Amino acid sequence: MSTRPRHTLRGSGHHPAPAPVAAVSTAAGAVRAATPHVLSVAASPGPVVGSACTGYGGLDLGVLAAFGGGRIAWCADPDPHIAAILTARMPGIPNLGDLRAIDWTRVEPVDVLTAGFPCQDISAAGRRAGIEKGARSGLWTDIVVGIRVLRPALCVVENVAALRWKNGGLHKVLGDLAEVVFAFLSCLGWVGSGSARRGLWRAVMRVVFVPSTAMILFTFSRQGWESWDMTGRPVIREGMPVLVDEDLLFDDGGTPRATVAVNRWLRELPINGGPAASTWWNYARVLRAWMEFLATCAVGVFGSRERLRQALGAYAEHRCAGPLPARFAVSTWNQHMSVLSVFYRWARAEGHATAEPFSYRNAVAVFDGVMVRRQVNTAARRRAKPHTTIKYLESDFADMFVRALRGLAPDGTADTGFRGRNLARNAVIAELALATGLRLAEFTHLLVYELPVLPAAPTELPIPFPVPVSITKGGIARTTWISYSALASAHRYVGLERAADVEGSSWRPAARAGGPLRVSRPDARGGWINGVRTGWDALSAAERRRLVAPDGGSCLLGVRADGGPFTDWNTVFTRTSNRVRARWEPRFPAVTPHRLRHTFSMATMERLVGGYYQQAAQLVADTGGDAALTLYLSKADPLAVLRDLLGHSSVRTTEHYLSRLDMTRVYRDAYERAGMAAGLVDADTRAEADDEFADEDGDEF
Repeated sequence: MSTRPRHTLRGSGHHPAPAPVAAVSTAAGAVRAATPHVLSVAASPGPVVGSACTGYGGLDLGVLAAFGGGRIAWCADPDPHIAAILTARMPGIPNLGDLRAIDWTRVEPVDVLTAGFPCQDISAAGRRAGIEKGARSGLWTDIVVGIRVLRPALCVVENVAALRWKNGGLHKVLGDLAEVVFAFLSCLGWVGSGSARRGLWRAVMRVVFVPSTAMILFTFSRQGWESWDMTGRPVIREGMPVLVDEDLLFDDGGTPRATVAVNRWLRELPINGGPAASTWWNYARVLRAWMEFLATCAVGVFGSRERLRQALGAYAEHRCAGPLPARFAVSTWNQHMSVLSVFYRWARAEGHATAEPFSYRNAVAVFDGVMVRRQVNTAARRRAKPHTTIKYLESDFADMFVRALRGLAPDGTADTGFRGRNLARNAVIAELALATGLRLAEFTHLLVYELPVLPAAPTELPIPFPVPVSITKGGIARTTWISYSALASAHRYVGLERAADVEGSSWRPAARAGGPLRVSRPDARGGWINGVRTGWDALSAAERRRLVAPDGGSCLLGVRADGGPFTDWNTVFTRTSNRVRARWEPRFPAVTPHRLRHTFSMATMERLVGGYYQQAAQLVADTGGDAALTLYLSKADPLAVLRDLLGHSSVRTTEHYLSRLDMTRVYRDAYERAGMAAGLVDADTRAEADDEFADEDGDEF
């Protein structure tokens, strides 16, 4: 990162001005045209402008007119047609081309950087993929890199009005700019006095923001920390959310604002039972919504109990009966109340708050046969408790789903009306999820080298399947299992379809993603990555997506036809569900990756309760199999086994999780099978009982 002094706005006397040309003065007297097709700038005082995503140059003309003069130092637009126009209308001004390929350290410094970045992924006329996922509007990330290096005195950013809509990306733009501005302060490092920080702010950059009433939530990154005038590496976790008021200040005349305590609480979540980044962000969003509402009521975050309770009452009305877009479901409201309760208890313990808005009542709960007394937040709303919420696939529906992914009809014949691609890959990944219970992030970022070795002979016992700790939820290590048939199917895919996709692949990750991580001499535990021996467990999900195999292509198990990594499983599963529902089974549900995990849980528990695995273990023991696994399956409680497979912290968690599925059916079916086998329940008895309910709607008295 450049360490040259920050810019201040200056006149053209600091830079060579273009040679005078014959021109007709405009109304502003600054921007002149030698011909209707050639743009030039008079040698009048004004800022030096750098133009990213130039297009026809309208934004730059507006900036020059607003300042009453100046000059354009360079432009950047790779489109060949636009480049031809710029060459004709801005002669002598260099075009830097593709923003993704620019070395910003070699670019001429400017006073003002303009950027009318692409709107295709933001506009209501497009698919609204957003800044972070969209390939076109995602160029904003490359613009931010240029801002970090060039440090202009002013940034002028333009895009469509949809940028301000929900998920439009305004939070990303404001957050990135705030991150640049406060980078040298180590993001809440609190270096120097309040007046010194405000002076540094004025010296770094002047930013004109789109008016917004929302607080800014952005991501902390250590990138470029060496230039922050710090004596050591920042200890804040990478990717940690940071909240700041819209005026980008953390204090009022030296008195810290509530955001200081909020951000400290967020930073301490990893050591207070919240190791997952998704937890940090969920909690940060809850605090942001609450703080924004308090601001509209002129109530401080750490105000008196009376004022906080009044605000909580108004907040409940707003979220339960206010405008439709602001209303919360009961589950969402209760989640927010739970998070706020944890925050205020922490704030009181740490001396930030003297009161909290909540009251509590004592309650008794039973987990795993143990009675536990606990406090219940009275702000939580009661909700209906149905006997069960079906969130899994019955075995016939699961089979139908996998067949549809393979391009087959429910009866196993070819679906002649469907012309899909990557059918083997899609079916294998679904089978893998159904057989292991892996989460979306886990099976998406599983490396081909991490697939367990296929046993020499088929076995009825499940095969241990270690899950890489770096991609598990919360970084909790666990080992699940997989059936022989599902593992064999995955190995066939690796040896055939996947091998064909990656052979000779020229795929490379984008530069803005961090560039390629080249792998050599890989094995089951790790490989040489850019010349350094590294274990697979040490690689994050983002780093795994950048891995390039020795012979080309991605190292992920699931790849595209060009050998690159495939990650959009939600779309694949949704489209397949819709196709099954439209063509064969109107009752077929929408299948999400997590529904497959629920299906694994139910199928596994059903087999554990029914004795399937115990019988298989005994059979294997009789023939000299894995003694440790045999003992585990024969003696362990079914709930404890499922807890280990799912990676839950306790049997209580697993019991609560299963209570939301249809565990009653599992135990009922197991009981009936055992009764039938023992002669206690026969078919006639069951039929007679069923007849009692067959015509209940038509009973006459």
